[in-house]
Amino acid sequence: MKISFSALAKEDLIDIWLYGEDVWGAPVADSYLDSIDTFFKSLSKASEKYALRSEFQPPVRIAPFKKQLIVYIETKTAIKIIRVLHESMNVPQHL
Repeated sequence: MKISFSALAKEDLIDIWLYGEDVWGAPVADSYLDSIDTFFKSLSKASEKYALRSEFQPPVRIAPFKKQLIVYIETKTAIKIIRVLHESMNVPQHL
């Protein structure tokens, strides 16, 4: 299944890398984003693993990954990553 990203999700990933680079250095930031990418690929194989959250409009699925919450929607042919938020963030406020 194809994976696409909203503009906000792309910004989230850049911000995650910049934070990681500032705190731990570029190699660690690169490795962390690589692990997130691997997780995205696993979602494409089991996108329905996480509950559909119909309290949000449109309904989304939220997958926890390390310190992030991956917010995504799915269609018949693709998964669209809407946001990649830190677990401490208020999800409704950022959707």
